[in-house]
Amino acid sequence: MGMEDLDELVTKCRGESGREYIREAVACYHAGAYRSAIVATWQAVFFDILYKYKELDLTGDTAAKKEITSFNNNLQSKNLRNLLNFERDILTNAKDQFSLLTENEIIDLKRLQDDRHRCAHPSMNDIDTIYHPSPELARTHIKNAIDILLSREPVQGKSVIENILQTIKSEYFPKNIEEASTYLSSGYLKRAKKSVVQNIVIQLIKECFVETTKHSQAKKFSIALHIIHSMYTLYTENILKSKLSSILSGIGDENIYKLLIINYHFKTIWIYTDESFKIKIKELVRNYKNEKNIFPIYLSLFLDDDSIVSAAHESISDFSDSQMEDILKYKHAPSKLYHNHMDTFLNKTINSSSFRIAEYNIEKFILPFSEYISENQLTSFLKSAIDNDQIFSAGKVPSLLSELFTKTTSEKQLVTVWSSFKDKITEEHRNYGELKKQIEAFNA
Repeated sequence: MGMEDLDELVTKCRGESGREYIREAVACYHAGAYRSAIVATWQAVFFDILYKYKELDLTGDTAAKKEITSFNNNLQSKNLRNLLNFERDILTNAKDQFSLLTENEIIDLKRLQDDRHRCAHPSMNDIDTIYHPSPELARTHIKNAIDILLSREPVQGKSVIENILQTIKSEYFPKNIEEASTYLSSGYLKRAKKSVVQNIVIQLIKECFVETTKHSQAKKFSIALHIIHSMYTLYTENILKSKLSSILSGIGDENIYKLLIINYHFKTIWIYTDESFKIKIKELVRNYKNEKNIFPIYLSLFLDDDSIVSAAHESISDFSDSQMEDILKYKHAPSKLYHNHMDTFLNKTINSSSFRIAEYNIEKFILPFSEYISENQLTSFLKSAIDNDQIFSAGKVPSLLSELFTKTTSEKQLVTVWSSFKDKITEEHRNYGELKKQIEAFNA
C-alpha cells in the first residue's frame, strides 16, 4: 500500500472527529513521525467509537446513552481515574456490549492500543531504549483502524435486532417490495454481521407464527425475509438449514397455515421446510373446512409442490359460489384458477337459469378471466348467450358483454369471434345496439 492509498482510505471515514485524527495520523506517517502516527490513530479509534455510541443513542439504544453520559460526566468532573478506565475498556465494551467488533478485529485494535501506550507513555519503555515503530507497523495500524471501524456504520449493536423488528412492525413500513428493499438496505441492515442477520431471520419467522400476528403483519415480516435473503443469501440459507425445522416443530395446528403467507413472498423457505411439516400443510389443504376464510387455500396455489397444489384445486372444486367469488377477489387468482376451473365456470354460466343468475355468473366468473379466455371458450360462451334467453334477455348482460369485449380485443382471433357474434345481432335485439356499434367501430 502506497502513501496515496492511505490518503484515499481517509475519505472512507464516516465520523468527523475520527476522520480528523486519522488525517493527522496519515500526515505524521508521510512526515516519518511514526510514533505520532500511531498515537493519532488510537485517538481516531477512541473518538470514532464515541461517535458510534452517539448514533446508537439516537436509535434508542439505552446502553449507548449510558456510555456517552458516563464519559461526559467524568470529563466535566475531571475524574482522571474513571476516564483512564473508560479508555482502557472501550474496545472490550464496544465488542461485548454493542457487537461493534469481532474477536479477530479486537485483537488488531488492542495491538494498536498497546503500541499507542509504548509510543506515548514513558513508563512503558526501558530507560536506555527508544521505541522506534516501523513504517509498516504505523501503516498497518492506520489501515486496520479505517477498515475495521472508522469506515463502518454502527449497525452491529445488539439493539439493532429489536430496532429492525420495530421498523418492520411500524405502520409506515413500505408494502411495496422495491421500496421496502431500499428502506432496509439503506438502514440498519447495511453491512450487517452474520450473527445479526441470522438472528433477525429467526425472529422474523417466529414473529410470523405468533398467535396474535395478523395477516398484514405476517406479510411485512415475509417481505423483510425476502429482502434479507436477497442481501445476505448465504447467511439466510445457512440459518434456515440449521434452525427452521426446530422452529416449525413448535408451531400449533392453528398457525400452520402461516407458512403459506411466508412462502407467498419468500419462496426459499419451502426448500428448507422438512417433509413432516409439508405433510401437515397438505392435510390442511385437503381437509380445509373454514368456509369464511379461503385465504390459506389461495396461498397454497403458490407452493412449489404439485401434490399440494393439486389438493388445493380439488378443494376449490367443492367451493360454493360465494367462496368462488371470494377467492377470485385475490390479485393472482384468475391466472392460478384458469386452467383447472375455467370450463367449470363457463358451464355454470352457459346453464344460467335466471336473468339474475346469468348476470351474476358473467360478472363474477367470466369477466375475471377475460385476460385468459381462449377462442373456443369465447365462441362457446357467446353462442350460448344467444341460445339461452335467460342470458341474452337479462338487462345487465349487454353492458357486461361490452366490458368483456373491451378486455378481449388484444387477440385478433377473439375479435373475429366477436365479429361473428355481431352478425347474429338483429334489429329486434335493441338492447345490443351499443355493443354492435362498439364492435363495428373497432373493426373499422
